[in-house]
Amino acid sequence: MQFKNTGHNFIDDISEQIIILDNALQDIEFNIFGPKNGYIFNKINVETATKFLSMKHSILTNKLLIENVKKVTRNARDLHKMAKFNINYLEKKFISHENIDFILIADYHRLSYHCYNELLAARKSKDSSKVKEIFHILVAKAREIAKIKSQNLRCSPYDTFLNSIDPDLSTNVIDGICVDIGSFLKNKYKDLSTNTKDKTESYNQKKILSSFKDIEGIIDKDKYVLHKIINLFKVKYFNFSETDCLNFSLSTTGNSLYVDNISNFKASLSIDNSFMDNLQMVLSSLARCKYNSCLPRKYWKSFSGAHAGMSVVYGNDFLFSKLLFTLPSFISSIIEDFKDIFNIKKRTFNAENLIDLLKYNFLNPSLLMSKSDQITGMIHKMIRYNIERDLINGTLEINDLEDVWNEDMKHYFDLDVKDPFDGYLQNDEWFQGKFGHFSAYITGEVFAVQLFQFLKSQNIDDINKISSFMCDNVYSHGMKYRTHNLLENITGSKFDTQLYKDYISDILLNDKV
Repeated sequence: MQFKNTGHNFIDDISEQIIILDNALQDIEFNIFGPKNGYIFNKINVETATKFLSMKHSILTNKLLIENVKKVTRNARDLHKMAKFNINYLEKKFISHENIDFILIADYHRLSYHCYNELLAARKSKDSSKVKEIFHILVAKAREIAKIKSQNLRCSPYDTFLNSIDPDLSTNVIDGICVDIGSFLKNKYKDLSTNTKDKTESYNQKKILSSFKDIEGIIDKDKYVLHKIINLFKVKYFNFSETDCLNFSLSTTGNSLYVDNISNFKASLSIDNSFMDNLQMVLSSLARCKYNSCLPRKYWKSFSGAHAGMSVVYGNDFLFSKLLFTLPSFISSIIEDFKDIFNIKKRTFNAENLIDLLKYNFLNPSLLMSKSDQITGMIHKMIRYNIERDLINGTLEINDLEDVWNEDMKHYFDLDVKDPFDGYLQNDEWFQGKFGHFSAYITGEVFAVQLFQFLKSQNIDDINKISSFMCDNVYSHGMKYRTHNLLENITGSKFDTQLYKDYISDILLNDKV
């Protein structure tokens, strides 16, 4: 690869090449990991991905390039702010890749693709022996890479994964959140499970649940009716045009999402999921696409033009897929949409009953995180965070993983794991080699709740206003601000877990902390 060896043009050129390779890798990995006529392990895709990884690694370990970047750094005062950001970002990338043999990285990625493919095969055959064997090797490789990076970056091995996901994340930050929110959730879960043990749905709640079952029946007969909802939502709530290309596919294997930009958008909805689950996926997908379409166009081909970190991305997903459903104006609007699309005449299918249902104080403790309510869902994320942190840092041995997982399920939810596929084998992320993402799910939820409470205080309380606000105050900044700085700039307050606890108490439990 040829690079211009002058000032910020040189930095921008390197940044652009790495971003092109990253985008190509994401697209290939969607084809490897994402559902398309069932999951297909394509060796050609794997080797193509490995070639792109090799090209990226050759840039990040090129001594001549590193030396030239250092020269530019010495004249950094003459560069614009975004160029300085790109330099700092590049230097950290260079440092983290020092002394890492590409063969190790290539082996790790090939293993991750292979491991996930074996996981999917095991879920069909119900024989987990092979995938467990490959996962043991994958974790060993992850530890090996993390150990080298930790020496380069002077942090814990697990923190090297966090740093690549969001610069604001560290074990110290997440540990503090887990101690504070974790103990609160555990106590609330205990209280609520005692107080609502015999509670059942009301007549009106049962009626609106019945209407949603009717909707699911319509979708079963005409699966592409979901596209009518998507097309309506993308124009009405997210201000896309009718011609904007947003590609959703329907699958029996599960939900997945990949967004590069407005012209390269892919998402998969599972026909086996409930209508509400797929609706939330549609909203989070459209919100993710809106995020990418509003990134600063001037810096699209540089690091500074990317999102602020996965905490903000996952927070954005949570805001549009979960928190919106606490707004009466949004509920009223979508109820009218569904009446028109599905020709529903029932008087009980109204906004008041749906709001009543969504506020209904029920717990759904489950061995599966995907089937859990918001309280037990957050506990699930914290359990995973604690396990993967200790796994990568070497304080938890891989042979003990299943026992620790099962003990946690019993300790927190009083549930027994009888099938390993309902245990730690449910986590796609780990078997794809993507450690660290549960920490971003945790901070993303807290970020979203704090931002949402601020928006309501400013009377920004419908989806169109929220979408516009996010474009102007979050998306358009790219990576200019780190997660915590971005939140403080918008709300005037530092990252605050108390607001999350208030949200759980006020919205879900109708109780006070």
